[in-house]
Amino acid sequence: MKKSLSIIMVLVLACVMAFSLVGCCGGNEPYANVLDSLKSALEGNGKALVSVFPPEYDEIMKMGGMSMDSLAEAFEQEYADANVSGVRYKVEESTALTADEVSSINEDRKMYEALGITAKDVTEGYNVTAVYTADGEDTPATFHLTVILIDGKWYIDPTSMSM
Repeated sequence: MKKSLSIIMVLVLACVMAFSLVGCCGGNEPYANVLDSLKSALEGNGKALVSVFPPEYDEIMKMGGMSMDSLAEAFEQEYADANVSGVRYKVEESTALTADEVSSINEDRKMYEALGITAKDVTEGYNVTAVYTADGEDTPATFHLTVILIDGKWYIDPTSMSM
């Protein structure tokens, strides 16, 4: 079981890194949807994983001959037998981004224009450290990520996530 959770976490991180190259559950945090979706992804829900990537990532995937839906399906098929359950998380640290950090993220997102993709501006964000555990697992997984607000919805900044 421990190995299954580790494999899934590595895949989640690999997906996030691939996207950046191509271009207790629930909480009161404004970005709780992102953490809840990562929890669900660790339990094998691929749609939850792709739901927290900014909207332009679907266009980026299509440029590579895939879609977010096909990525979600591939994720679910690959890890259907992992049987990870009872995933919970705790936010260890959460720090609001400064105006300069938000501006820097927006500058980085302008690189999509070279691909013909318009990325909407980030208006707010947090650097978050969350620790995830699962039933039957001895070792928790710690994720460090930046969550960003675009048009009133929270997403992962795919270039920021690490374990």
